[in-house]
Amino acid sequence: MDRKGWEQAMSQTQRLIQIKEIIEQQGFTTINDLAERLDVSTMTIRRDLAKMVERNEVRLLRGGAELVEKFLAERTINEKSVLNLDAKKAIAKLVAPLIPEDSVIYLGTGSTVALLSDYLTQHFLRITTNSLTAFSRIANAHPDYEVTLSGGRLRPKSGVLIGGVTDTILERLNFDLAIVSADGVTTAAISDIIVEEGRAQSLALKNAKERWVIADHSKLDQAAYFPFFELQTMQRLFTDRVTSDQLRRYQGVINVNTVGGE
Repeated sequence: MDRKGWEQAMSQTQRLIQIKEIIEQQGFTTINDLAERLDVSTMTIRRDLAKMVERNEVRLLRGGAELVEKFLAERTINEKSVLNLDAKKAIAKLVAPLIPEDSVIYLGTGSTVALLSDYLTQHFLRITTNSLTAFSRIANAHPDYEVTLSGGRLRPKSGVLIGGVTDTILERLNFDLAIVSADGVTTAAISDIIVEEGRAQSLALKNAKERWVIADHSKLDQAAYFPFFELQTMQRLFTDRVTSDQLRRYQGVINVNTVGGE
């Protein structure tokens, strides 16, 4: 390889690293945004992304790309709170008004669930959760609500209460509605990276009349370590966006609700 060819190869290698870093930070990035940030043509970005697709590093979606997660690894609550934040806010804004007034609900774990607090306008709700983040946000923002934090052992990394005490409490309570999140969603099941967190959510789901799962697009067609509930036994899936193929597959199993009704 001559010097010019070597320099071009090095230039692409550096861009691929930068592209991966940008997508990791934003969750999803458009081709136009990448071209502008890296000061290259959209054609160059398309070639770079094609190479990353060959390596199974990214997948292309509607004029942009997102990372392919080969192995679902647990993120801290702080990391989750900023990842795909706009999508999570949009989902929370979609879900919150649909919660019936005066209902008894369980709120599961996850950063999107905690964001519901920002969009709740009901006069009164009776809420039980094992998420310390959700409990703190709702108790502070809605003093007229009855908010209960389940007992149990705290996992500092996720801010979630788990263990025998948590399980005992949740399996004895009945709910009008349970809203849970998941690290992975397939047409077969919803799943969690942490067994104890998934098990706690499953106990609440079993005792709920209505069952909803909320998950941003990055969780779809992903399977985490512990499947904890069959998707077909739930009533509604809320997400920010789906491909036409995903909509066809998931709509055959569950009522799919997307931001903007797309």
